[in-house]
Amino acid sequence: MNIMLRIALILLMLTLVSIYLASGIFARYVSENSGNSDANTAKFAPMAEFTNADWWYDPDSEMKTFDYNLKLTNLSEVDVRYDMTITFPDDVLDGAEFKFDGNKQTVDHETPLHYSNIAEVAPNDMTTRTISLTISEDCYNKMAAKYNVSKLTAFFDADITVSQID
Repeated sequence: MNIMLRIALILLMLTLVSIYLASGIFARYVSENSGNSDANTAKFAPMAEFTNADWWYDPDSEMKTFDYNLKLTNLSEVDVRYDMTITFPDDVLDGAEFKFDGNKQTVDHETPLHYSNIAEVAPNDMTTRTISLTISEDCYNKMAAKYNVSKLTAFFDADITVSQID
C-alpha cells in the first residue's frame, strides 16, 4: 500500500509539473489589445408613389385603359431594386388585364400579380414607370354602379418592395 501511495504522489507531482510547464508555454502566445471602432451605414430612403391615372377609351373594342404612373425615387446612398405585387380585395376586376413592360397578366382576384425587378434606381435618382389596366366597358359600368366611384385605385392594392443592390 505504501508503494501505491508513492506511485499516486509521483503521478500527482508529474501532473502538476506538466500543467505548470504547459501554461508557461501557452502564456507566451496570449496577447492583449484594446481600441475603438466605428461602423458607417448607408442612408436608405427609397420612395414609390402613384401619380396620375389617365384613362382612354377605344371605341372599336369597347375597352377602357387606365394608365397609372408609378414614380420611383431613390434618395438613398446605395442602388436599390423595386419589386411590385398587386392584390385584389374582391372579384370586381376579374378578367381585366394588367400590362407592365410588355408583360400582360389577366386578373383573377385569388391570385396576386408579381412583377420582379420593375426598376433599378441609382442613388439620388428617379424614374417613372407606367402600369396599364384594361377593362371592358361592361366591367367599368358594373364597378361604377356597385361602388359609385370613378377611380379604380380602390379596386387593387400595389405593394412595393425595395431592396439594396449589392
